Amino acid sequence: MIEPAGPDDLETLAELIAAYYAHDAIPFDGVRIRRGLAQLLGDATLGRAWLIRQDGLAVGYVMVGFGCDVEFGGRDATVTDLFVREAWRGKGLGRAALDRVEEYCRAKGVAALHLQVVDGNERALAIYAKRGFKAHRRTPMTKWLG
Repeated sequence: MIEPAGPDDLETLAELIAAYYAHDAIPFDGVRIRRGLAQLLGDATLGRAWLIRQDGLAVGYVMVGFGCDVEFGGRDATVTDLFVREAWRGKGLGRAALDRVEEYCRAKGVAALHLQVVDGNERALAIYAKRGFKAHRRTPMTKWLG
């Protein structure tokens, strides 16, 4: 079951994000994450988050943020996070979450859907390639502004 997350789900999402960041060795700043989650969950123009539930438990999540890029035809979106706890992987939950994101983005007029994969995650690269995602000759870079 993939259900939209709302402001009441902030702490559940923060816990899942902490687990995802630990899995991919990404530094977790709880204050910054909660601030960003509050913005996303409170303003649908920024994007959307969904909880992935199995047997009533929140076992994963997916988040997408909106942008605009003329190279890709205008409005675009980025899957910023897709995570399923280890015990529930391989059951089609991630695939179902991507289907939900694609359906939602098409309904919102999104022309292109992007995502990033941590270097060395060959399993994820193979899964996304099967779903039609293609790598570009670009290196993502970030400058923190605040």
